[in-house]
Amino acid sequence: TTFLQLLGLPVISLLAYLSAKELSTNIYDTDYNFFMTLSALAFLAAILMGVFIITSNFKYLHNHAFSDMQLALPLTAKQRFWIDYSSGLLIYLLPAIFAMLLASIPLFMGAANYPLYFDNVDKILPSFAIIIIIGMIMFYTFAVFSVVYCGTLIDSLINIFLINAVIPLTLIATSISIEEGFLTTSTSSDIPILMSQIVYTSPIGCAIMILSNYDNIFIFNSPIIFKWILSACAVIALFLVLSYIIYKKRKAEQVATPYVFKIFYHIFMFFTVFCIFNLINSLYSSTVYASSYSSYYYDTPYAEEVHFENYAVNILPAIITSAVVFFIAEFISNRGIKKFFHSVARFAFAIVFAVAFRKICIVTEGFGYSEYIPNANSVEYVSFNDYSD
Repeated sequence: TTFLQLLGLPVISLLAYLSAKELSTNIYDTDYNFFMTLSALAFLAAILMGVFIITSNFKYLHNHAFSDMQLALPLTAKQRFWIDYSSGLLIYLLPAIFAMLLASIPLFMGAANYPLYFDNVDKILPSFAIIIIIGMIMFYTFAVFSVVYCGTLIDSLINIFLINAVIPLTLIATSISIEEGFLTTSTSSDIPILMSQIVYTSPIGCAIMILSNYDNIFIFNSPIIFKWILSACAVIALFLVLSYIIYKKRKAEQVATPYVFKIFYHIFMFFTVFCIFNLINSLYSSTVYASSYSSYYYDTPYAEEVHFENYAVNILPAIITSAVVFFIAEFISNRGIKKFFHSVARFAFAIVFAVAFRKICIVTEGFGYSEYIPNANSVEYVSFNDYSD
């Protein structure tokens, strides 16, 4: 983990410094983009190393031999959980903190020597570091949550992926459905409606927070960043408490069983179907609708009729795709075709919910979102783009 972290942010910041040096002298000898990409991949790999740290610290939850040795120790469940969680978190975070300290050296050197290319580094860098650390803690905690309620290693890995993907995708799919509901009265916005919730509810959201605001110094020097930190920490605390409660309720004989509490798997698969259905349906119906009809027809009954037709036509491929993903996951989690009719009932319920939600969004024009006018005192900031001369 340390090796990957050192190849990540420190190398990226050093390459940025060297690139600024060449730009300042108008000498372009080296293309640093390829090497920056490699360093970014190394940093991503260092983030993913948290999975290996967690599965190592909690391996007795998935293996009877390790479980017998661990549970024989004179430790309570409370002591075991917090020791394993905190020790793994230290192993995970310390290399990252050390790498960020090293990475700050070339950046501050660049701010001193080439201020044109490293403007406001001292103001943005602390916020970036906090967001990265919180994102890593969130990813680590989500992984612990998955490991605790799953009884096998393969199921833990699958659910680590599910929890990190489903949360942001659900918010995006919900946003798209709401936006599509008022396409007949207004044009779609560039940013999903629930973006403010996406950025603090998942590690992917933390990455979006940095990538979408890397050049916006206002965001990182306003109350918005403090609200984001509090919200993200609340999400981490919620999953940490849930993990601890589930851990205490686990029994020794549940080791190596697919799921200790399968309710969480059902919840994630429900929203997986919801996401796949809505995203595929929106991809086709919104694109066809927006590209085929000019804004002149947006307010006409004919446009709304076409909108409903596109929506209906694309239901079938969306259902088929979500069914394929759902039943493959069911086959893996059930170790065969056990309780097949239960799976069919759960899939039907998820599809009915997804179809009904999109229908309600269209009928109510995005739950009246197109008519919503926020209170002036609640507006935190406004941005606009001017493309004129």
